[in-house]
Amino acid sequence: MKKNQNADKILKYARRHGIIRVRDVIREGIHPEYLRRLCKKGTLTRVGRGMYIPADEEISPHIGLVQIAKRIPHGVICLLSALQFHDIGTQSPFEVWIAIEGKAAQPRIE
Repeated sequence: MKKNQNADKILKYARRHGIIRVRDVIREGIHPEYLRRLCKKGTLTRVGRGMYIPADEEISPHIGLVQIAKRIPHGVICLLSALQFHDIGTQSPFEVWIAIEGKAAQPRIE
């Protein structure tokens, strides 16, 4: 596959899914170096460790929730974070509250 085809495939995937991770690109059979190149070119924006969005997309105020949901796909956003997302109440937590299964390993997130 040519370089432009890989870049186009990444951008199309990113527009369809909103936020992409390195593992998504690898799963599509594309070397992750293309992410760095697209960022350098100004086509993608790095929004977190290993997470990218199209540069022309508006960054959501809920980007933190999206990043956590991508990193912990089996977790459930809950408590104050869920209330804030649904505009219920006045509290604005500085952390994302997430529930995980009791037997699940504790996620390591920086």
